[in-house]
Amino acid sequence: MKKEKKMTLTLPAEELMACGHLACQGCGATLAMRYMLKAIGQKTVLCIPACCWAVIDGPYPYSSMDVPIYHCAFETAASTATGVKAGLEMTGDTETTVVAWAGDGGTFDIGLQALSGAAERNEDIIYVCYDNEAYMNTGIQRSSATPYGAWTTTTPVKHFKTRPKKDIVAIMAAHRIPYIATASVSHPEDFVKKMKKAKDIKGTRFFHVYAPCPTGWKSRPEDTVKLARSPTLFIRLAGWVVAPALLAAAVSAARFQQLTFGDLGAYETVKPQASAYQDFADVNRLLSAAGGRPDVCGLKVEAVHMAWAGGYTYFHRDARLYSHLGPPRSAGKYNYVLSWPQAVPPGSVVARAGPYVLAQLFTGPCAPDAAFSWRLP
Repeated sequence: MKKEKKMTLTLPAEELMACGHLACQGCGATLAMRYMLKAIGQKTVLCIPACCWAVIDGPYPYSSMDVPIYHCAFETAASTATGVKAGLEMTGDTETTVVAWAGDGGTFDIGLQALSGAAERNEDIIYVCYDNEAYMNTGIQRSSATPYGAWTTTTPVKHFKTRPKKDIVAIMAAHRIPYIATASVSHPEDFVKKMKKAKDIKGTRFFHVYAPCPTGWKSRPEDTVKLARSPTLFIRLAGWVVAPALLAAAVSAARFQQLTFGDLGAYETVKPQASAYQDFADVNRLLSAAGGRPDVCGLKVEAVHMAWAGGYTYFHRDARLYSHLGPPRSAGKYNYVLSWPQAVPPGSVVARAGPYVLAQLFTGPCAPDAAFSWRLP
């Protein structure tokens, strides 16, 4: 007889998160939520501000979670959790665990004041920051959790982030709260063990959880756990975990210009060997140049489909931006075009990049366009 293989479960078997959530493939924040609920169980209330998880949970009245959720304003995760805990205690419920669950933007930046207040009062809540190092839910903008050297849509390649990642653990340690822990979705047993310990402690408990975001990091969904292991080149000292963000940034900076679409998992069946760094970079350079023109009142991108360009991320002006489907030049609704050299009037070129040019059609104000939509095609 063939001997049956036995599997030893190292995590609680109970699942309080269903598969019908709305997360992107490979979402690290979803793994973090699943592991946390396994650790603290069903007698839990979640307070979730504006963040990816405000969407992941599912559209009202449906929910992928088997615990109550209180959705709150962006900056109020800690203060809302404080109120929920107080309300439960007024009804005689001292057993339910109240968790404020927020992203790095709602923790490091927008929600820091409420978090600091709750920690200073030592409110009896667990606060979990799942850190994907940018405002991923609103378009991959930088936060103060974004590490030095990182690309985001508000820190493009030529203007990468030049400030270091905020040390949120040190900030929370300064509040002298009873428990602080760091964790990564690559090490679920470690995360669950720490969360179980935190559940039995009274007062403010803070978790900083490293949770890669394939959508924002432009990585393959199947590489999330592998990427989450990178901060576990950790320095472990007295239970504290410190990520070598500068090392990761240096490695990234040395290699990012060589990345191909095959490396990133995008268009890998169409052009796997094509440079992801240079892909339509010439168009984006000219968009940036157009944004720097003091008299620009409108720009039409004629040379490529707008889907391949960086749009307002690079143009970055309060001026109309038209796709190749926009009005004709004769309408006078834009005074610059991004086009080919042979398609613009002689002497009109003000900037060149690769096969494309930025040309000025006329000076002076553009004609009004009541039908213009800021929503790009």
